[in-house]
Amino acid sequence: MKSLKPQRLIFWTAIFLVALILPLQFAGDAHAWWDKNYLYRKQITVRNNDSIQLASSTIVSFSANTAALITGGKLRSDGKDWRIVYYN
Repeated sequence: MKSLKPQRLIFWTAIFLVALILPLQFAGDAHAWWDKNYLYRKQITVRNNDSIQLASSTIVSFSANTAALITGGKLRSDGKDWRIVYYN
């Protein structure tokens, strides 16, 4: 298995924690702050294509070309404008 560089590991750990904690912090009002007309909003759909039901604690991952987003002016270089929300 390929190991992650420390900076990437920290980044993905932070993304995971944000994705895990945000729904708990804003339960019931989770999407009240976000703007559906936000220019760079992208939907990430997670599907279980297996016949077994996954636990609610199942971890998923995705990748994004953050360098291209930063170069294109769509993401701050420190990542502080990156948002992941849960909407069901």
